[in-house]
Amino acid sequence: MEKNNALNGWKEIANYLRLGVRTVQRYEKNFDLPVRRLAGKPRSLVFAITQEIDGWRQTALVPKRAAEAAADNETTEPARSSDNGQSASVEDVTREMD
Repeated sequence: MEKNNALNGWKEIANYLRLGVRTVQRYEKNFDLPVRRLAGKPRSLVFAITQEIDGWRQTALVPKRAAEAAADNETTEPARSSDNGQSASVEDVTREMD
């Protein structure tokens, strides 16, 4: 059986994702990043399992407000990245949010 690798605290989670702590906290809120809390309290110590993070990366969704905007624009042209004319990815959307 595969051993779960736990990431303890926001800094370890952020380092694993190669992002800043605030960005990771925003991803938890807006993208449902799989972060757990001890005792289920909102401000308790956080941890994450690397396999869950990896799975989340593969299926991460656009935040609710961006998804709503996309639904409003379904009949119009798809979102474009400003630099190369390609359709915007989740990374492009999150980069613009930062």
